[in-house]
Amino acid sequence: MTPELEKLLRTCTRLPSLPTVAVRILELAQRPDDDETDISAELIGLVQGDVALSAQLLKAANSPLFRGRAGVASVAAAVRRLGENTTLTLALGFAVIRAVEASRGLDLERYWLR
Repeated sequence: MTPELEKLLRTCTRLPSLPTVAVRILELAQRPDDDETDISAELIGLVQGDVALSAQLLKAANSPLFRGRAGVASVAAAVRRLGENTTLTLALGFAVIRAVEASRGLDLERYWLR
């Protein structure tokens, strides 16, 4: 850790908490590979419980990068198209970005320009 980052962390009075959905996504992602449990159903249920996250994943699944012959209209179809790993990665990213934006703790536009 750089001294500059360490100084920032010491003076920071509040860090954003991860939303519950992000914590659950992390738990799903950290399941051991030898766990034979299919996480798709649990992942679909988790995403469906968050309207904003559902919309973002549907948008991603229908983007030119992932789009198939036909668009997808359900979270289940989006998860099938994206795959579990991509869905977990995107969902976690979307949830964390929302949490950080809500806390006003990070200027994302400035961050990405860096």
